[in-house]
This record gives sequence, structure tokens and C-alpha cells, in this order.
Amino acid sequence: MIILVTGGSASGKSEYAEERLVALAGENPKYYIATMKIEKAAAARIERHRHLRAGKGFITIEEDSCLLNVLTSLPDDQGEVSCIIEDIPNLLANRMFSDAGTADENAIISDIRQLGSICQNLVIVAGDIFCDGVDYDEVTSSYIAALGRLNILAAKMADEVIRVVAGIPCHI
Repeated sequence: MIILVTGGSASGKSEYAEERLVALAGENPKYYIATMKIEKAAAARIERHRHLRAGKGFITIEEDSCLLNVLTSLPDDQGEVSCIIEDIPNLLANRMFSDAGTADENAIISDIRQLGSICQNLVIVAGDIFCDGVDYDEVTSSYIAALGRLNILAAKMADEVIRVVAGIPCHI
């Protein structure tokens, strides 16, 4: 099963996604794929997320740009493995604003699709950054457009799409 969970900043989407994956996976292995680059500016946010998932049985894999690298960290017998990707906006930004500068949504979706094909359950956390009505510079606008396209592609492959608003999951 592939589930896309989206929502605004601090909406409760990550907590919901984790709880949903824990319920689906039961006692089977649960992998938390953390996509945020470990940098000083993000340290508090990373620590908050680590604290929130403590005790839930996740095995954390830090991977900030290439999801296919995760495949080598998963067990050979992957039939009962469940994963959460936290989150797509970070993954896209890391790729788009790296030296390579690749923002190919189709390549990212291909990686997600391949990961989803070997996981019993895959929960993808996305972000809703499209509603503020602010005019941004060209680079930021291209990132927002790419993220929108990526969310559309992820939603098309998902079995379920949930938007979390003020901590309340709304099934779409």
C-alpha cells in the first residue's frame, strides 16, 4: 500500500504518517527515510522529529538526495518491510539546489515507485506550500511548481491521499 500524506507546516502530517505506518506494519520492520540535510540550521527540527518517533520501532536511514541508495540498507527479505519518506519537499530541494541542480520530478517519482515496489507499505510525506499567495523570486517559484508536479505524480501512484489540517486527517 502506498499512502501520500500532505499538509501545511506544523499541521501534524508527520505524526499522522508515523502513526499510520506503525499501525500498518505491526511488528514488521519499519524504516524511516529522513531526507533533511543535517545542517546546523535544521538541528532543532531534526531533533524534534527524532524525539517524536522515539519508541515507535523505526530504523532511521538518512538519505537526502537519492532514494535508491536506501535499497542497500533494507534487508534482503523485503516482503514485510514498511517505509516512510519524510519528506518530499526536502528531497526535491536537496536535489534542485545541489551542485548538480536536478529537479526532475519524474526521476524522483521513479525512485519512489521502485522503493514502493519492494515495500509492503510506503507512506510518503509531502508538503502543502501552495496557498500563501505570495509572489516569489524565479528560483523559488520554479521549486514550488516542481513540488506541485511531484505531489500530483505521487498522488496518482498512491492508494490513499490524506491531507492533515490542524492535526485532523482528511481523506481525499
